[in-house]
Amino acid sequence: MRSARDCGYTKHYRVEVIDAPAAFSKTMKHLPVWIEKTQVVSGDQLSQIGLSLPVMDPESAMLLSFTVEL
Repeated sequence: MRSARDCGYTKHYRVEVIDAPAAFSKTMKHLPVWIEKTQVVSGDQLSQIGLSLPVMDPESAMLLSFTVEL
């Protein structure tokens, strides 16, 4: 049985920020694009490269949503 990857097919995911701190640390000159605008990325990209995360203050958190695009 061939996997989806063997067939040249990979799932794509919509990445959205659900909740984030009101102000990110001032050490960030530019926020990653996916924070400011919803992005669709391939599963291969997520598994091999990942997402660059912003620098955040200690004891802060961010909630992300990953939704499969059909």
